[in-house]
Amino acid sequence: MGQAELLIAGLLVAVAGLSVLARRLSVPYPIVLVIGGALFGFIPGLPEVKLDPQVVRSLRPRHAVRFASNLVSSLAGRGPAA
Repeated sequence: MGQAELLIAGLLVAVAGLSVLARRLSVPYPIVLVIGGALFGFIPGLPEVKLDPQVVRSLRPRHAVRFASNLVSSLAGRGPAA
């Protein structure tokens, strides 16, 4: 298994563990994931992960449009859009 695959597998295990911890502590899981990610960033010796900016830009607008659509629908009282 390569270094990238090992890192991805480790991240998946960490996310699953942090989600279980959040459920047991009755804390919203995004808060636990943010704290866990911040702590993960301080582990020495981990490889630096670089993302292609074009990939990040291509994903962001879809999420923003979906969020805005759900917000407008919720404010109008019609529920979330499909």
